Amino acid sequence: MFAKKLLDLLDSFSLRELDRFERFLQSPYFNENASLTALYRLLRGYVSDRSGLPDKAGIWQKVRPSEPYSDVRLRKMVSDLLALALEFKAMERFRSDERLFLIMQMEAIARPALKTHIASIRRKLEALLHTIPDVDGFYYRHRYQVALHRLIELEKDRKKLTRLQAMGDADAYLDLFYYARKLGIAAEVQAYRAFMRIDSDIRLPDGFVETIQAGGYFDQVIIEVYARIYALLLHPEDDSRFFELLQLIESHEDDFSDDLLLDFYSHVLNYAISYKVNTGDTSYHSIVFNISKRLVEKELVFNPYLDPGLYANIIAMGLQLEAFDYVEQFIDRYSDRLPPDKRENARTYNLARLYYNKKDYGRVLELLQDVSLKNISYALGAKIILVGTFYALEEFRALESHLNSFRIFVLRSKLISQKNKQAYLNFLRFTKRLIYLSPYDEAAKAKLLKKVESTENIPARQWLIERIREL
Repeated sequence: MFAKKLLDLLDSFSLRELDRFERFLQSPYFNENASLTALYRLLRGYVSDRSGLPDKAGIWQKVRPSEPYSDVRLRKMVSDLLALALEFKAMERFRSDERLFLIMQMEAIARPALKTHIASIRRKLEALLHTIPDVDGFYYRHRYQVALHRLIELEKDRKKLTRLQAMGDADAYLDLFYYARKLGIAAEVQAYRAFMRIDSDIRLPDGFVETIQAGGYFDQVIIEVYARIYALLLHPEDDSRFFELLQLIESHEDDFSDDLLLDFYSHVLNYAISYKVNTGDTSYHSIVFNISKRLVEKELVFNPYLDPGLYANIIAMGLQLEAFDYVEQFIDRYSDRLPPDKRENARTYNLARLYYNKKDYGRVLELLQDVSLKNISYALGAKIILVGTFYALEEFRALESHLNSFRIFVLRSKLISQKNKQAYLNFLRFTKRLIYLSPYDEAAKAKLLKKVESTENIPARQWLIERIREL
């Protein structure tokens, strides 16, 4: 697709950012090429829905109508516009962090002759650092930089004790920054080791955490949280570490920046899912569900849209816990926060899942008629739901016909891996044996149940087991 990389980046912009980017392009300081502004105005209309995007010649005609088409020049314009969009995002990030903005002002004039200017900026930064509620790992770096620039102010000052105090402040904040980032990186690496092999020797030395704690650095809660995350992932079998960590994060939610809070809760969720939920510990389902809900309700996971994977996981967990009212409200409230091209299909499919779990099979059949099967995950999920629906309604002729068409779909699809094809073929084979199983043949039931339980590669395995047992 033409300009896909650029359109994908623009699709991540909020409406406010799209407007601000146009003003950015109109500034001669950043952009002197009016054709790039015209190209942006044209492409902006196709960011969410690209189906009507003109071909390259059509785009050129609209942007530079008086000149003959040049593919090379058009591609150069797209490349230049992409570079400006990335520059704009960096500028937005820079301007949004007032601390960093003031630090960079001090960096730009860092010379003794301008110490009065540095002092003025430092006072603004000190006031800001004392009033903002957010603390993250880079807060300590900012404090270190403030202390460092204080040394520039005092360079020609004869008050040696004052200068020594500034040195002490710089040294202390440098330690805090180092420990916060070192622990954060170590925790991240340890988290990756939980589910993939990585060639990395990044580990903290023996006794590192204990030394930091003994030195009183746990007074800074960010350092204590990262240390506890690392210790938990190093010893995942110790449940008590998990609950102590969760309580610590919850009690200090208001002390952290949104990004840092999301990072902490992501570690907690990954541990709970990888080490507990995925190993069959159902007691953690409600914990995962409640944390995921909180991340959404606190608006921590919108960038700018809600991630479709998290959306689906919250619904799946809610259905498993039979929190049907919440799931219905969640679908109604947050489906419109998904990426535009996924909203309607996600809403329809997940409402079908909800009504299936509520045993409202008529609504299920009605809704699944409107689900697009272009998305392979939705297609397979919808077909599984239809199997359960036809079985519950005792529509066995329709079920058998559906199983046959389902099998053909799996065999012909080029989007399903060979391993997953075998999984769905296993499901279809066992389901067909189920519908022909005599409820009075205990030996046959026991044989089928044993076969299902011993075959690892089956979707909806629990549904099959429950149907066999209830015969």
